[in-house]
Amino acid sequence: MKRILVFALKLAVTFGGIGWVALSMADELAREQDALVEMVRDSDALWLLGALAVTAVSMALSGLQWWILLRRQGIGLSLYETQKCYFVGLFFNTFMPGNAGGDAKKVYDVYRGAKDLAGGFTATLFDRVFGLFMLDVIGMAAGFWMVRTTPASSPALMPIVWIFAAMCLFFAAVFSRRLGALAVRALEALRLRKPAEAFDSIRRRFHLYRDPKLWAGLLTLSGFIQFTRVLIHWMLAVAIGLEAPFVAFLYFVPLLGVVSALPISVGGFGPREALAQSLFALVAFSPVESFVLTELSVLVVILVSLPGGIAFLTAQTRPAADERHMREKEGEGR
Repeated sequence: MKRILVFALKLAVTFGGIGWVALSMADELAREQDALVEMVRDSDALWLLGALAVTAVSMALSGLQWWILLRRQGIGLSLYETQKCYFVGLFFNTFMPGNAGGDAKKVYDVYRGAKDLAGGFTATLFDRVFGLFMLDVIGMAAGFWMVRTTPASSPALMPIVWIFAAMCLFFAAVFSRRLGALAVRALEALRLRKPAEAFDSIRRRFHLYRDPKLWAGLLTLSGFIQFTRVLIHWMLAVAIGLEAPFVAFLYFVPLLGVVSALPISVGGFGPREALAQSLFALVAFSPVESFVLTELSVLVVILVSLPGGIAFLTAQTRPAADERHMREKEGEGR
């Protein structure tokens, strides 16, 4: 019953947000009906195809990053199997609350293939948090630059700064042995034994990522991946004839990404559209234009994730671990 009520609440947030956006756009849509038809009719197919291609590359690189994190946990899925699991999860993310459903599916598939639930969960959690962290860094840097020329955009800067601070605190707690042990003792003092044990297990797993070379590679790879997420929105805007400084996309898209990741709606629908309408109004996009841009960005992700949906529907066997990697792991254990 609790799960049903929580899901019903998320549906209410989803359709409430969509309803609010639709009502706020009703008059605008009636006035700009001809302009909307013209926007769709005159959209540049080459830019649309380019955005689709960049999305595919971005998602494939995200799958590669997840594979690297899984290998560090000693999970020996092949790159092919990892990419397949990633795209299946991407397909689920589009239709599940806060993208969490797709992450849960990825963890489950890793467990089926490698029998390591904790390792799959840790790698997936780190992949998600680190990606949001890099996206937030991009948004914060662009935000400080943009508020110099557009003071009206300054209110959006504070959420990014607070998210950055929270993520820094999280990384400090899981990577610092002293701070992590202090957090465990604090939870135990509050008689939260199970949460304390779970956090202690996760932070020990996170210590496998305490490698400067790994961090240097992840910063480069994840930074590029998150930059492409912003680039996709800009390319789609160009495709439908919308003009705005690129720094505005560097500022706004991270906020939309964070809101989409919150488990308060299905697939991020509703809150994302409402926020996009407010943000892009700062660069003179009409409500209809911001809505079209936002839904186009969702559409290209759905199209790219379709192979994952096909793989899920046609899957007959569980993911197979890479035998060579598993032999190496067993040899290290002996």
